[in-house]
Amino acid sequence: MASGFFPGQREDTDSSSYIRDRLFSALDVFKETHHGVEIWNKGALVDITHVFSSKFPRGIVPPGIVRICEEREETPVVMAYISRGGPYVRKYGAAERYREDFVNDPTVICLASLCVGIPGVNGITNTSLSEVYDPLKEQVNELLNVEFTSTMPRRIRNASMQGWTADAVACGIKAIKYSCPDFDPTQDQAFIMGGDPNRKSYYRDALELNALWLVAMIKEGRDVLGTCTKREVALMRNVFPREVLAMDPIALTTQRYVRDTSYGKVEIPETEEFLKYKIRAMQKEA
Repeated sequence: MASGFFPGQREDTDSSSYIRDRLFSALDVFKETHHGVEIWNKGALVDITHVFSSKFPRGIVPPGIVRICEEREETPVVMAYISRGGPYVRKYGAAERYREDFVNDPTVICLASLCVGIPGVNGITNTSLSEVYDPLKEQVNELLNVEFTSTMPRRIRNASMQGWTADAVACGIKAIKYSCPDFDPTQDQAFIMGGDPNRKSYYRDALELNALWLVAMIKEGRDVLGTCTKREVALMRNVFPREVLAMDPIALTTQRYVRDTSYGKVEIPETEEFLKYKIRAMQKEA
């Protein structure tokens, strides 16, 4: 088990104090582990929309983007921001299965807390590049070494994880490297969001908020929970539905990180707890 993991498996409990303590610990470990991480170019967004254009072969487009291309015959908008030196996350183990212990990884808990979004919006809600690059790196690295990925065998291009083909990941990395030439997917990170072209301003705000929270986590650890800048207040109002900001219990649960895995449905309740703290801090600042 990697250094920094919480010992043992998650307890079968929704105890608020248990969840709170795990969140506090995860944030403190995250601060200690990733203190060297820096946001590239002050959080400037990289537009990689062209990679996911409907003109591209169908196989390289994530499912949410495919639906937009097919239903609306529109080119979706896809953007990312870059962090140098991590934080790198590994969600998958042998046979491309979720690691059974991934919910105990402080880095996973913290990055999952950045998965802000409006439920039900087609597209890429928030994907960290490493979570799809890591399990596909053998195929992706082969594709990065050729000018045109279409010249490579389909078994390499169409290898997939989490709805992303190796072709999509490789093309995304090439697009990122166009703006940031020394970007290294084995060490650096990109946070990607996109979909409906009519929501471009929403994705910009969500990514900016995501980056602000990431920086604050790295600098402040658990202290991030009690602070909220005026810029965060403005962005949170643009990103989250009113019901969420009003602390409606049902609406808040829609923001909890939930995934179906080979081990069954897994949840990270610390993500909902993180958002509750930030909303309380927002209310004080507002």
